[in-house]
Amino acid sequence: MAYNRDSLVTVSFEPLGGDFKMWRYSSTDATATVAGAGYIADALKMGMKVGDVVFVSKTDTNAITIHRVTAVSGAGATLSAGLAIT
Repeated sequence: MAYNRDSLVTVSFEPLGGDFKMWRYSSTDATATVAGAGYIADALKMGMKVGDVVFVSKTDTNAITIHRVTAVSGAGATLSAGLAIT
């Protein structure tokens, strides 16, 4: 499955303490896929920045991972490998 813009929402509309925003993304994609280079294709348009935090919910397994945005370019945003919440 590819990135789905409709599954990405901002959790905090204002940067928390001016440092970062939080996002939630729901997908059936593997964690490694979500953390792939440029996965979030419209990151610049969405206002995503390096240091933002993304909570990824796997809708097929109810697993949750937390990622940090490590790069943003015209090609999209890249997320860290992720930390599983158990």
